Amino acid sequence: MHEFSMMEKILRVILLEAKRHSAKNVVEIDLEVGELTFLNPDQLRFAFEALSEGTVAERAKLNIEKVGVRIKCPRCGYEGPISYEGPEDHLGYLPRFLECSVCGSREPDVISGRECMIRSLKVRASSRQDAKKMPEAI
Repeated sequence: MHEFSMMEKILRVILLEAKRHSAKNVVEIDLEVGELTFLNPDQLRFAFEALSEGTVAERAKLNIEKVGVRIKCPRCGYEGPISYEGPEDHLGYLPRFLECSVCGSREPDVISGRECMIRSLKVRASSRQDAKKMPEAI
């Protein structure tokens, strides 16, 4: 279950940013997770609940947006979405079964679908401010 180790890393960043901004608590987290990461949103949520217990991120709302696979084909120039029906690859390499839906090339450049990023983080500050939103794409 690589969701648990990935969420450990994500939570580490969240807690560092919360501390850096003197946050009383974390209110909301927006994640973008690409389809090719093969991260299961339900398992990510479970790991977040377990790992955030007793931290300033406990009870924060976790929003997870799935990002579809988009490619650019060097052979025919197609740029756009494709569906991936191949096996899950947890080794971090590009799946062997990605191909251009126009010409069938098996060497497309992946534009999106591999990301796993914190898009935004909303915290309640410990000072007079009620809540503030962190910069995007931390």
